[in-house]
Amino acid sequence: MSDFLEQKAKAKARMLEAILEYAGACHVGNIAEEIQQDKAEEEPVFPSELDEKIKSIINQYNRKESMKKFRGISTKLLQSAAVVFFILFIGSSILLFSVEAFRVKAINLIMQTKKEYTEIRTKSPGEDAALKEIYLPDYIPEGFEIQRLKYSLPQRLFITQMIKVR
Repeated sequence: MSDFLEQKAKAKARMLEAILEYAGACHVGNIAEEIQQDKAEEEPVFPSELDEKIKSIINQYNRKESMKKFRGISTKLLQSAAVVFFILFIGSSILLFSVEAFRVKAINLIMQTKKEYTEIRTKSPGEDAALKEIYLPDYIPEGFEIQRLKYSLPQRLFITQMIKVR
């Protein structure tokens, strides 16, 4: 009986193998047809917006890379310029404090006072003698006018209130 079961199992295996072989042949045929259909189809058309977007992304990347290069070069250049200025500053400071002639010139330049810049004036120099005794503002903002005046002591005038004109 085992011989019969073995033959039956072999027959089933052969039948299964024949079915799989047939299915494989059909599937190969289907794959060949799909390949021919894919070749027959045209390439997909991409929208022009996609091209523009890709170009802008590439340009943006190129700009970033050029900025990185520029930063690297400018950093090196600024560092060398800072070193040069530092050396010049130290050299001129040493020269200024070690040479008497330079030191005297520098101190005189710093200590020299200019009347034009250090004098405090409230009025222009060419005013009338009558107005010298009256305190008046130099500037009244636009839209304001004097509302109340107060007289104190002989020939002294004070503005006590200003209002906004509507």
